[in-house]
Amino acid sequence: MSGPCGQQSGERWTGRGPAVWSAPVRHSSLSSFFFVSLALWAIPAQAQPRQETAPRFGALRTRAETPLEVRRELIELTCDLAGEGTLDCDVAVTITFGNPSSDEITTAMSVSLERIPPFTMTAADGSEIEAPTVHPLNVTLASGVEQSMVLHGHLELAAPHSQGGLGGSIDGLRARHPLLATEIEHEVRRFLYSRPVRRDFASLGQIEIRAHLPERWTLRTPDERFQATHAGGEHTLIRDQAAQDGTVAADVEITLEQGDGPAPVRHGGPYIAVGAEIDPANGPWSFRGRFGYEIGILDILVLGASIESNFRDQAAVAVLIEATTWSMVVPPALSGGIGPVFDLFGARNAGMRLAASAAFYSVGFDATFDVFPSDGHWEITLAGRAGL
Repeated sequence: MSGPCGQQSGERWTGRGPAVWSAPVRHSSLSSFFFVSLALWAIPAQAQPRQETAPRFGALRTRAETPLEVRRELIELTCDLAGEGTLDCDVAVTITFGNPSSDEITTAMSVSLERIPPFTMTAADGSEIEAPTVHPLNVTLASGVEQSMVLHGHLELAAPHSQGGLGGSIDGLRARHPLLATEIEHEVRRFLYSRPVRRDFASLGQIEIRAHLPERWTLRTPDERFQATHAGGEHTLIRDQAAQDGTVAADVEITLEQGDGPAPVRHGGPYIAVGAEIDPANGPWSFRGRFGYEIGILDILVLGASIESNFRDQAAVAVLIEATTWSMVVPPALSGGIGPVFDLFGARNAGMRLAASAAFYSVGFDATFDVFPSDGHWEITLAGRAGL
């Protein structure tokens, strides 16, 4: 019989020694609609790879319910960087189970592997056989005996193709200021360990995850029942038996992370813009120049201040806050914003500015609409821009 580790029919593991499995192993209803749509587009900016695409292994199961107890599970990771942001990880999973009954128990066991290289198992004679993923492996455990299975594997966890919304690769602030903007340092690699199938065993015990990781990387899981300790490059997550789910054992999502994500306030950079202004009070077209500086708030907001003039008889100061999407050159980083604008030389005082822009790798296009409530005056500026 071929076992899930590829064991041939009739072969048995007697429980007198560990079984070792190894592997090469993000003023109007129209304007409201625009800003809501932009916000919804920007939300995926930090979306991570979808969980169902993560490598998965484990899920020790038997063909029928048994009185066996899974007493301990230990997942050990040793990871190094292997070019292009790939984490190269050796994985060892030790599952210790015991037979509390008064009878010898023989059962067929198998494991599941998804989106990872095939596993092999080291047989008693030292030969390598296929992992028990399709055909179960017969296991015999005497009364009162406790034994361990050791599963060895290899994972290559590459950087996701996309770290931003709509396939974006850089956030809106860096799309405007690729040379000076503060970079977002946040890399995540995910995989799933499936615990032994709960209905097949009398109980599940403690689970522990240990990881030796490169500098600045850390080990995390979204499961709040785990307690974490971190000491240099050594990281540990432990979940006690008392915290176990009494019905179904869920997957344990394991994340390896570098960086803390976007800072609350990020440096941006200066920019210049030149273009044309449509001003009904001063003729159909006039030249307009703008100089400004921008900073980022997290990875979806840009706050900027600018001074602009037609270099004849007008000058204004504006403050703008914009929501931005991420950029992958096509589409560019899009944004929309609102803020006050102050006429420095005229009698109109303060007005309101609505703005929309597109930028990719420092070059972009700005469109602004200014309205002054004191006399209903309005003006539109269309300009090309460049930032550092």
